[in-house]
Amino acid sequence: MTGVQTCALPIYARQIDIDQDTQVGTGRDVRLEFKGIPLLYLPVISFPVGDARKSGFLFPSFGQSNRNGLELSIPYYFNLAPNYDATLTPGVMLKRGVTLGGEFRYLTQKSRGILKADWVPSDASAKRDRSYLRFEETTDFTERLRFDTNLAAASDSNYFQDFGLGPEGTSVEYLKRVARVRYLDENWRAAALVEQFQTIDQTIAEVRRTGYAVNLFGRRRPIPDIASRNPNARGFAERTAVNTPLQGTAADLIKLAMIRIAAKLAGKKSRMLLRSEEHTSELQSLRHLVCRLL
Repeated sequence: MTGVQTCALPIYARQIDIDQDTQVGTGRDVRLEFKGIPLLYLPVISFPVGDARKSGFLFPSFGQSNRNGLELSIPYYFNLAPNYDATLTPGVMLKRGVTLGGEFRYLTQKSRGILKADWVPSDASAKRDRSYLRFEETTDFTERLRFDTNLAAASDSNYFQDFGLGPEGTSVEYLKRVARVRYLDENWRAAALVEQFQTIDQTIAEVRRTGYAVNLFGRRRPIPDIASRNPNARGFAERTAVNTPLQGTAADLIKLAMIRIAAKLAGKKSRMLLRSEEHTSELQSLRHLVCRLL
């Protein structure tokens, strides 16, 4: 009988064979034990040896909670190609019903990304379908031009309260959705950004529920030796445009502060264009806060 220690849980097998040519190991009459108590028995199991990847079942996940009852999920890994793979995770929650999770990863010469999804069809406790989706991608069109996106969506505001794991999972205030294009060379840096947020924590004050925003930012880096003599090389305050609904978030304050400080360093007065018809009082508050910060 052979034993293997993995994550403090010993795995025992009556026989283990390793094929060096295929880099695959095979175990027979395998038992997973915890403090001498058998948790899982498999008549045969195969596993990759070294860094090789192999399609097959991964170790199941067990759990228990007051909200969901007993939980069991069994992931299956698909080694589809050297540059992309997928994992499908069916499961069951005693108080909610069946669950299905999935993950797809890919890597190309210019792009890399990951797509994650979780689905609880006909949640027995909530009496409706529950789901969560997340997509991340980064694409380098050239050495200087990059596009990246991070999108997330949940079916309802209670999703993380019911299914989140740990403090980080249960304290989600909002889901951020952002798409950004960036350009960088020796003298210039520019970025275009589109953001949107899904509020998860309904106790957040309305002023913090930021909506859509489009930001354009560009600058020409000054040359220290001639910046004082060449007006075209001074700062970036005049080449900065901020056209976004300002609602008092920390990000807005930082943007305003950066422009103000940059203008002072360049030896010019700040020229800021603040456009809003619906948030005049909020803009006045922001101006006072920025002045105090500066």
